Order: sequence, then structure tokens, then C-alpha cells
Amino acid sequence: MKKLLTLMLVLATSLSLLTPALAVEAPEVPSVLDVLPDGAAAVTTVPDEALSDGEPEWEAEKTAWLAAHPEEAASFDADAWFASIYGDYSTKEDYLYWNGSTEEDFQQEMLDEYIAFQLYQEERRTTVEAYETAHPGTLAAFDADAWFETNYGAYDYTKEEYMVLYGLATEEDFLLDMQYEYVSGLLEADNRRQRVEAYEASHPGAFAAFDADAWFAQHHPYYEKEEYMSSFSSAKDDAAFRDIMFCEYLDELDLKQAQRDEVAAYASEHPGVLEGFDPMAYLADHYDYQDPKAAFMEDYGLSDDQEFLEYLQYAYVSALKAREERAVRIADYEAANPGSTAGFDADAYFSENYSYDTKERFMLSRELDTEEDFHDYLLCEWIDYQEYGDWWWGAPADYDAEKELLGGVPGELGIMVNGVYLQFGSDQKPYAQDGTTFVPSEILAQALGQTPRTVTTNGYSPLRASAEEAGYTVYWDQNFETAVLLDPEEAAAAMDESFTILNGALAKWAPASGQNHQTDCTIALDTTLFNSIDGDKTYAVSAAFRQLLSPAGMELSGTYDLSELEELIRGLLGDEMYDYLSQDAGTEFQALMDLLRAGDFQIRADYESGMLYLTSSSFPSLFSIMGKTYPKDVWFSWDSGLTSAGATATVGAAVAAASLASDLQSPYISPVYYYQNILNAGSMTAAVLGDDQFEAKGSDHVLALDAEELTALFYGVLGDSYYDLSFRELSLTLTVGEDGTIDGSFALRPESEYSFLLDMRLAGDWSFNGKEDSFHLELHVKNLCKMAISVESETSVTSQEPQTTPPEGDAVVPVDESFGG
Repeated sequence: MKKLLTLMLVLATSLSLLTPALAVEAPEVPSVLDVLPDGAAAVTTVPDEALSDGEPEWEAEKTAWLAAHPEEAASFDADAWFASIYGDYSTKEDYLYWNGSTEEDFQQEMLDEYIAFQLYQEERRTTVEAYETAHPGTLAAFDADAWFETNYGAYDYTKEEYMVLYGLATEEDFLLDMQYEYVSGLLEADNRRQRVEAYEASHPGAFAAFDADAWFAQHHPYYEKEEYMSSFSSAKDDAAFRDIMFCEYLDELDLKQAQRDEVAAYASEHPGVLEGFDPMAYLADHYDYQDPKAAFMEDYGLSDDQEFLEYLQYAYVSALKAREERAVRIADYEAANPGSTAGFDADAYFSENYSYDTKERFMLSRELDTEEDFHDYLLCEWIDYQEYGDWWWGAPADYDAEKELLGGVPGELGIMVNGVYLQFGSDQKPYAQDGTTFVPSEILAQALGQTPRTVTTNGYSPLRASAEEAGYTVYWDQNFETAVLLDPEEAAAAMDESFTILNGALAKWAPASGQNHQTDCTIALDTTLFNSIDGDKTYAVSAAFRQLLSPAGMELSGTYDLSELEELIRGLLGDEMYDYLSQDAGTEFQALMDLLRAGDFQIRADYESGMLYLTSSSFPSLFSIMGKTYPKDVWFSWDSGLTSAGATATVGAAVAAASLASDLQSPYISPVYYYQNILNAGSMTAAVLGDDQFEAKGSDHVLALDAEELTALFYGVLGDSYYDLSFRELSLTLTVGEDGTIDGSFALRPESEYSFLLDMRLAGDWSFNGKEDSFHLELHVKNLCKMAISVESETSVTSQEPQTTPPEGDAVVPVDESFGG
């Protein structure tokens, strides 16, 4: 339960950090940006293409507009424009920071946006006026408010919110926007009708014989007809429906013809490539179908043997082309970076990044026929990360410049200790020899705080052995060519100076030396799906475990009952989607459902050897899903490094462990940032839970923060990098009693635009004292569901000894041997 508490102590911080991503997404609930009516352009205030610096067309259009509107340009107020467009979610200071703009840049950028918007409006106005000229009276009775309500009312935001989102400053702008969307829908309908008539002219009777309802049922099984048609701003009658479905049919015909052309072109360039091609053999090798041809043809909409052959020929050719493209990609990268791909280990990379999958299934799903295909596919993925992954995750574009900024020397082997690069003289540089890094002994001793045991005749010591002896963990950062030494305990100790109140309570929970303890814990999760027609229904899952802890080791045994989870999944997905998944996935889906039923598990830890052991009744189903065999009465083991129940928990230790664990999970975070990330996490946590936030009330210490105070605290820590969210409700309370009891609660309810248009509230409360602990959490999504989790535990001294190793006679299998791919 101590681990649960230490996690809860940083819950408020975690929730604040996760708020932008904290969203319960309902099926088929569209956002305003991706479900605009047919023909409407999902464009923000200014189209991106309108602001391409240096583009001759844009420069010419801007120059012409400035010449035609000199007074409007002269009186333009950049600050007022910014406030009207960005004011609801940003500040000018944030904008300047994130864009690296000066005041002069800001003035020009805002004017460019304004000009682009005016040009965009003129283009839309021209479209509307041209349509009205060609179709007099079309817009005479057009009601913009009614049209908005019909097409956007279901998305739960107001006209005012829409106008702010799309930079519509006036009613005139709003009217033009609605007219343009309406006219665009009409133009789309006209284009579809012309396309249908053109095809009918060359294929008489095709449209008359087309069954629109059958096509819809086959290609849109999860929509009702009316629901599907509601996304089209043009006419929604049966005639429009037939045109829309028939154009989808024509799109499929065009796609199939394009695929035939691609296969023919490839065959022309590679004579004989299709000779002897056996579609049934290819199907058996590349698609997991128990009743291959019939089921495959039905699922892929293939009407006859010719379409079956053509589809698989295209799949085969696509795989060949992908293989060639991979080879070119690898050759180009190797030419630019000689020797960089020679040591790539595909199996090791796969194990690290796809531990949830099997190699066989991975290759099948990606049509990788050979070991070479497997190797090259993953190597290309690795290359993509090298070239693009760092940029995507905010890593520096120039590692040498960043290394120098951090205190290292570009082009030289770097040594970093707890976030600080060691400095070496010109005649005392670290070097690597036969896989071992050597560092000048005096410099290393000063950095580690102890003299290395091994010193060579030239005054150097082996880095890893010396560092690990001093209690450091060593990481290698290839991007920065730096050996990173990290001691999280040092960071934790520094951080803990800010958490004396909470740590004082935790210290009172520490067990007396040599005592054994027993903890009994129950976990219950109840999920209620709201249904105003058939009535609400609640689904319950639960687990319980007992932990025995002693100086020698730990034994944890428990049970779980997840039998109602299957019905919950059905309730969330709906019967049709659930049945589709179960049929499509076949035995694997049923094995997964079996895994979710009742079962038991045991975990044992031997502190003398550091080994951890695990067994569970769910393993047969789990391994069936993974395509592996599972012997009965087997325990999986791994060296956990655990040699005791751990020292007294502290907030700093918990934050350091959580931050480092998070960084280690990501392949995109360079080790040179690990230590600083720990300190940053500590600063964020201290902003919420540090001593300065508590007020003494009698013998207790009380923390109470509302939304305004929490926002101010985070902004003070992160400055311009803090994203200013809006909350309907945000609060945190915490009371630390003189006896070490920690009680608290929190509530969080973001504005709906920050939770994908869902109105949701997350709230929780807890009480911990190391003997009787409880935690409750509730997530309520308006008009959709409510989830409540409850954790209760009791801890007491016991004379009972834990079983720290598996029973004699049971098989013990190292995890590495079982999950090695």
C-alpha cells in the first residue's frame, strides 16, 4: 500500500500534466474539425498555404491587396487582431516565445494573417455570388442561424464559440461562412450528379441496377442511413443518397483500375514477375483465414475469381515494391552515414519495441516474407526515428550545438554525472578501449565522491565499474556520444528538502526492524453505462490480494473476477461492433475474453537472491493469444534486483523513480536529460505538494488549492511552456495529521473543448495511515457513463512467514526464455 500512497501523493501533479490527454472518447462523436458538412473546408482562421513565405503567388496577392486597401492596412491593429483570434487560448507573450518572434515580426505576421483572411473571404464571396448568379434565388430565403443549428447543433457548441474558433468577427462573416458551406454542398451534389450521368451515358442501365441500400449496408455497417446522411450539407433525400452511394461505387472502380494499371506497369518493368503466381498459395501465406477464399472474398468485396486474382496480384506487387523502396532507403541512409546500419539487430529492436506481439504475427500482418524483409522493415523504422523522431519529440536538430550548450565538447567522448558534464584538460581526455571507457582517476574520484579501486599506470580508471561501485547507474547516449552516470537518490535527497511535512508522515509508517507484516487489500471497479431508454446498467469487476512481507522476502497471492468485463465491452462497443470483432478475430478474441474472467495469481520475491517469481491461472489464455505453449504449474522468474522491502518511502524518491521510469519507457528521450527531467518533476510536484503550500492548523498541516491557485503555481514553475487550460472545476485538498494520517481529495472538470467535446468530471478522495488505507476515484462522463474505483487495505504485524520461492517440483522458467520472440 505504500507504493499506492506514494503514487497518490503526486496524483494532483500527474492529473494536471495529463489533462490535455485526459479524455474518454465516445464512438463516433465527431469534433468540429473533422466532421464539417460535405463541401465545407475545415480551415482555421487563415489557410496555411496562404502564408508560405517567399511564394511568388502569395507575395503578389499580398502586394495587390495592400495597394487596393492602403488605409485599412495603415490602421490595422495587430494586438486587437491577435486578441480576437488567439485571445481565448493564448497570450501575446506565449506567441512571441513559441514562434521566436520579435515585436516587428509580430506586427507583420498578424498583418499577413489578416490579409490572408480577407483574401480567403473574398474567394468564398466570389464562389457564393457566382452560384447565386447561375441559380437566381437560391440564397433568397437562406437562414444562416437555422442552417447552423441543423448542421452543428448536435456538436454541443454555440454560434459564438464557432465564430471564435473560425475567426469570424462579425455577423456578416458568419453569414458568408454559412452561405459558402451551403453552396459548397450544392456544388458537390451537382458534381456527383454530373459524374453519375457521365457514367450512365457510357454504361446504360448501370445506375438503374445499382442497389444503394445494399451498398450502404456492406460498406457502412455501423451507421444508420439517416445518421450517415446528416454529415452532408446538400440534399438528404433518397435521390441524393443514391448519388452518394453510386459515386462511392465509382471510386472503388477507379481504385481497382488504378491497381490494375500499377500491376501492369510493374510487370512491364519486371518481365516474368507474375509467371506462376498462385493466388491461393499467396492467400494462405499472407492472410489468416480458416476458410480462405470464400471468407476473404466476402470481407474484401471481391465478386469473382478475376477480382480475387487481381487483388492478390496487387498485394504481391505492392510487397515487392515496398521491398525495393526499403532497400533504396537503407542504401541512401548508409551512403550518408557510413557504417551506421551495420550493427543493427532486428530481433533486439523488435523485442524492445514490440514486446506485446509475436514475430510471426508481426511479419504476417505486414506481409514480410523473409528474415531480410523483417530486418529491412525494422531498420527503415529505426532510420525514420533517427531522421524524424527527434524532431517530432522536440529533440534538438543540432546535437553538437545542444551538447555544447549542456557543457560538453562536440566531437569528443563526453562523461556526464547527475546532469553535469565533466571537464577534462587537453592532455586528460577520456577514451574507449576494447569496449571499456577509461576516465582520468582524479577527475572521476572527485565526481563520484570516492576513489576508484582500479587505477591504471597512466592514471585512468574504468568508468562503468567505478561508477557502479559508487552506486551510480550508467547509460550510453549515442546521439550525444556521452556516458551518463545517474544517482536518483541524490536528486531525491535534494527534492525531499521541500517535502518535510509529507515525509514526516511517511516516516511514521515505517515498520519496526525485523517485523513481518500482512496486508489485505480489495479493489472494486463499478462502471455504469447510462441508457435513458432501456435503463442504466452497472458492471462490476473486482480483485483481492494478501501480501506477506518480511526481511527475507515477499509473498503476494490474490484473485480477480473480471467476468462482467466482457459484457461491459459489449455495452461500450454495441452488439454489432462486438460481434464483428469476435467473428473477425476468431479464437484469439475468445481467448482474450477467457483471460478476462475470474482467476488467481501469485508473486514471490526472494531478497537474498533478488529473484522475483510470478504465476497465474490466466497464463494459458494469455499464451494462447500469443501463439505460445504453456506448461502447467510453471512460474516465470527474473532478476529484479530487490534485496529488501526498501527504505522508508519519500516523496522525492517516488518522484525520481516515476520520472526515470517514464523516461526509460520512451525511446525518444536522450539519457543526458534524465537527471534534469527528475529535477523538473520535483519542481512541479513541490509547486503543488511542497511544504510552502501547507498551512498549520493546530497539530495538522492543511493544503487547499483551487483552480486559480493551481494554475498560478504551474505557470510559476513552467512559465511560458505551461498550457493555460480552462476548468469548470479544479481543486485539491490535503490534511496531514500529527499521527501521520494523510487525508485528501481532488476534483477536475475541464471545459468541454479540452476533452473532445465530452463533458466529464474526475474526482477522488483518500485516507492513508499505513494501517488502514483507502482510495476512491470516480470518472463521470455526462450522458455516457460513470466509473468508480475503490481500493481498501489493512496492514498489521504478523508472525506468519512468506513463501519466497516457488513450491518444490514446480517448473521455473526465466522470462527472457519465454518472451524472446
